[in-house]
Amino acid sequence: MKGYKEFKIRFGSLGLIRLLFYPLTGLITTPFRLIQTIWNCKNLLFGKWSQYPHFNANAGFTSLFYWTRALNLWRYGRSGTSPYLGLGNYNLARCFHYSLASLFSFWKGGAAFLLICSFGWLFSFFIWSSNVNYLWIGIVQLTCLISTLFYMTTFKSQNYNMMGWVFFPMVIFGITTNNFLIAGAAVFLASFGSFTVVFICGLLLLAISILSLSIEPLFAILPAGFKLLTHFYPFVKSKGSGKIISNLLKAIGLSRKDAKYKRTTKGKTLGIPELYYLLLTVQYVLFYYWLKEEIPVLIIVGIGIYLLNSMVMRFADRESCYLMLMTLCITYAISADNHWVLPSLWLVLSPLPLLIGFEYDKRILDVVPAYQPFSIQQHLLKMESFLSTVNKNERVLMAFADPKNVYEDIYSGYRQLVELPSYVANSKNVHFMPEWWGIFELNYENAPNIWGREVNEVVTNMKYWKAQYVIIYQNKEKELDAKWESAGFKQVAYFDWTEFSAGFVHHKRIDLNNLGWWLLSYNKIPQSTV
Repeated sequence: MKGYKEFKIRFGSLGLIRLLFYPLTGLITTPFRLIQTIWNCKNLLFGKWSQYPHFNANAGFTSLFYWTRALNLWRYGRSGTSPYLGLGNYNLARCFHYSLASLFSFWKGGAAFLLICSFGWLFSFFIWSSNVNYLWIGIVQLTCLISTLFYMTTFKSQNYNMMGWVFFPMVIFGITTNNFLIAGAAVFLASFGSFTVVFICGLLLLAISILSLSIEPLFAILPAGFKLLTHFYPFVKSKGSGKIISNLLKAIGLSRKDAKYKRTTKGKTLGIPELYYLLLTVQYVLFYYWLKEEIPVLIIVGIGIYLLNSMVMRFADRESCYLMLMTLCITYAISADNHWVLPSLWLVLSPLPLLIGFEYDKRILDVVPAYQPFSIQQHLLKMESFLSTVNKNERVLMAFADPKNVYEDIYSGYRQLVELPSYVANSKNVHFMPEWWGIFELNYENAPNIWGREVNEVVTNMKYWKAQYVIIYQNKEKELDAKWESAGFKQVAYFDWTEFSAGFVHHKRIDLNNLGWWLLSYNKIPQSTV
């Protein structure tokens, strides 16, 4: 009853009626939104792609995380160390999972890069034209084009990994035609775009090898495997690789041994969104079997990978698993060459937006939102001004509440916003803390503390981490709390987030109205040794 009341407050009395007619309404609203958003992308024709990291503020700020990694890898290389990541002197050999071609392209290409890759992925299904007529492939592609999953993939959820997904249909074509030379070439090309895609391809090929009792499918992974070994070489040479692997296993949830931060969303049960999409995929498997009297083996293997990622270890985000299953379902639809498969395909390609990644937008139930390329330029300029007094090689600590060992509560709900000062600080050779990889370095019991918003906690942390400045935030008062000046802090700069509130006006967790950041100095802090 409580859930129904919350639903009614959020979506009104017509919410249930809208649910009743979905996904039929999606056949009208999603194509309309697609045309609207594509039209909004016309400013990308004038270049300046690096100013537009994504298609909305939430994803745009999150993209800065990858910009920061790209910047450091560009400067120091995979064999170098960065003074401005992690806890300082961060060994970039740990970045073995990044494919530099796609990471740098995403850094400079942003929203345009995502558009090119998404449509490249869609058109790559024409590789089946040697076996199936163009018209049928086009019909299946059109069904995908106007689906909610394609819309989400293109305009909301993907990042540099999308370059690797462009070659995934070619991998599946090679597998389904028993042409593992093509599959191997496609996986190799995918390795320049995404470590995640290669890993998923490896799992698929391993499953096919076991089911066929043949080692031939495994040969297809070798070219990409050898290429990725070049990523691992600096890592293997580096000291403390065992500890790095341990931290990585903790980060993806595979190991909880001595882990300080634990994911509450990972466990032995599926969440409602994961279960919902699983059921949609199962209905497609059952319908396909009824229609063709053939078991869609690759989709079943894909479901296994989906469950592994959802319940055991997180090697890919949820949206990447959707893209994997979407590719497999489209593959079987093309091979079926039967129009009766389209209704079932539409169901699996157009799940309810509320349950597939739009849940942080308070408006979204059954209609995807309109997007446009999101410009980060004004945010960067204002943050550069905010940090202008911080000198090269100095350290800035931002004060957050203790997440109480809960991974999802790190950064107190402001995870996206933190990427802005982190990137700008790195750009001007300043060390910003706490930074994600620094948190992973402290992901063990009894690790040094970096959290706390009270005056005494901030002073202690600044002394321990040798920070010259601290950023504190308030979300109610426009004037700095007098306790800071009374304790000996001096206000250096102020960042008012209210002027950027439009980008998060419908966000479920982030409210920028009245949110202010203050950059404070504390004269008793020793000089940094970064």
